[in-house]
Amino acid sequence: MVSLNTVLMLAKQGFFYKTFVPHGLTRDLTSFLDFTLVTMVGGEILAYILKQKTQKKTKLANGHLINENDVLDILGNDGLILSKDIQLKRKYDYEGSAVFGATGSGKTTGFYIPNLLNNNLKGSIVVNDPSNEIFEATSWYQKNICHRKILRFAPLEPNNSEMYNLLSTCRDNDEVKELSSILLLNGGIAIELSTGKKVGGAEWLQMSEGLLSAALIYSKDLGYPYDNVEFALRLIITMTTKELDLLFSESKDVDCKTEWATFKIIGGADRTEGSIKITLSSNLRRFTDKRISQVNSITTFNFEDFRKEPTILYICYPEHKSSYISPYTGAFLSRMLDRLIEEYHDNSVPIHCFFEEFCDIGMITDMPSKARTVRKREISLNICIQGLTQLYQIYGKDNGISILNNLKTKMIFPSMSDEEALRYISTLCGEKEIETVSKSENKSGTSTSYSKTKIKMFSESDLRCLNSDELLIVTSNKNPILSKQNTYFTNEKYTSSIKKPVEIEYKPTKRFDFLDYIEDLKVDLAISKEEDYNVREELFR
Repeated sequence: MVSLNTVLMLAKQGFFYKTFVPHGLTRDLTSFLDFTLVTMVGGEILAYILKQKTQKKTKLANGHLINENDVLDILGNDGLILSKDIQLKRKYDYEGSAVFGATGSGKTTGFYIPNLLNNNLKGSIVVNDPSNEIFEATSWYQKNICHRKILRFAPLEPNNSEMYNLLSTCRDNDEVKELSSILLLNGGIAIELSTGKKVGGAEWLQMSEGLLSAALIYSKDLGYPYDNVEFALRLIITMTTKELDLLFSESKDVDCKTEWATFKIIGGADRTEGSIKITLSSNLRRFTDKRISQVNSITTFNFEDFRKEPTILYICYPEHKSSYISPYTGAFLSRMLDRLIEEYHDNSVPIHCFFEEFCDIGMITDMPSKARTVRKREISLNICIQGLTQLYQIYGKDNGISILNNLKTKMIFPSMSDEEALRYISTLCGEKEIETVSKSENKSGTSTSYSKTKIKMFSESDLRCLNSDELLIVTSNKNPILSKQNTYFTNEKYTSSIKKPVEIEYKPTKRFDFLDYIEDLKVDLAISKEEDYNVREELFR
């Protein structure tokens, strides 16, 4: 096709005059013929352009599969490895990712472990590690090749774990009150997940906060070894309301007195007080577990240091115990993200968070907001879920969708069966245009007609039936990419990097029996009450 500009240029040079005009015609006539020919050819070109634009506008859907050559602008060698062919630039890490896949679909072996057996990620890493598989495969490489400090945190293995005291690390009483709220909330969620039944409404949790906050503030003021959640809980369940009233009302901490006064207003009736105590003790009973109590007794590391020195923290626990310890891990990870956000500055170390089985680790406070804002603080948030049903159960539907919408990369592994998730991803992939053929027969013969329609690029069944070595990637503003999983055990580059896991020495910690101390407190309160009574009796005599 000759362009209109070319035609005009040829006309200007007298092309038509020299080529087509017979000798002897006047210049006026030849000019007229040149003009006529240019108009005719230009009109054809214009008609062609308009036709192309019209066809584009009338196309029913633009969705189609693409490959790595179509996303070169976001690919690099210093970011997350998504598949055999797709690795992001580091700046796109901070936009976060959500991995969808059933148990055994290849999420850990095809995404988490390969990224931790590469030295491309910068800064510190936090990875929750059900069954200890990731620690065993990657800890040697992380220490000796990536040169990160290795921390292993195992709430149910106090003799083989770092320690973190949720209460003593609170910076002020406002953080203690926040801790009270998240402990109660996660305790309730854990019961619902383990039993499948709703437990008390939100109003009972709110009514319990004043009592728990008062006990936590009082315990923190006592210092070691009483500044922990277990001691605060044992105060509540072993002391009568009158004894607690004497204890907290005489506290030198104004916030302790205020929280207790708030509780007394709410729990004035005996039955209400009893219900509040039942709710509180049920939601926090995990903290009387000897293992969790011991891990929660002292602190051996600080989240703030992750911004100063490249470190990797493995959070290890048995898979079948994830819901059991979620009241602790939910509060732990909430505190961690708050600290990492607050400690960010221009020269701070970037962070990568890998949350395997995200829905089993408890609720992280303000998670929709954190998912939206962490990228500005150079935190790469990567979650893995089996479906949307459990995500909605923990965060609610609106918050769950908000979390996913703020994680720009989605990866879908095969064999997923959660209907909500399949619909969500199918819609996310969009639609494509197809041409249909219809044939009809009549007396005159067979007639064929063609028409266009649009269908989903991937139906729910298409997504469920992905090949076992495939995954679907939807990232940034790109069309879907069907790629091959980067399974570590099929690649010698990765398998040759796996050595004996790192051995870490831990100092043994002592667990205190708080009941004797509480009994002494009760005796002191009884004596104080008796002396007060004697003074009053003498005054009125």
